[in-house]
Amino acid sequence: MTAGMPVPARTMTPGHIADQQAWVTYAPRGGSYKILAPLGWARTESGGKVTFANKLDGESVQVSSGACTAGDPRTTLSKMVLHSGAPVTDLRVGSIALPAGPAHLAEYQTTSREPATGKRVPVTANAYFLERDGRCALITFWSPVGAGNEAYWQETARSFRWR
Repeated sequence: MTAGMPVPARTMTPGHIADQQAWVTYAPRGGSYKILAPLGWARTESGGKVTFANKLDGESVQVSSGACTAGDPRTTLSKMVLHSGAPVTDLRVGSIALPAGPAHLAEYQTTSREPATGKRVPVTANAYFLERDGRCALITFWSPVGAGNEAYWQETARSFRWR
């Protein structure tokens, strides 16, 4: 930039998690895990699933007893994502090492309903699938396409610990 030139204002992509976002450790009462969650986001709990949401961004964790799969976990995860009810595109499934153990990761695009208007918005999502001692965890993150939150998702997934 040339001296004297105004610095352009930084525009935030809708759904981008702010660098100043505070995080807290969430552990369900009597639960079998803990994970980082964004402070101030709306939390809903239903059965074994907790969801943190802020406008079009979200994080959910669902832990169930029993094995996650009866076969190849990547196939099971793909089927879970594809049968979620919303159209899925650009599905990629692979394996990843997390501190809580080996995991499978599905990266994909889908749509989410905008809370205020009900309008469908394209979102990018990542779903992590972990198993341990007869328990199955599915950790899912989503935000509008282009929000660039993947580094936060990976850090949050790395914070997951079995208890």
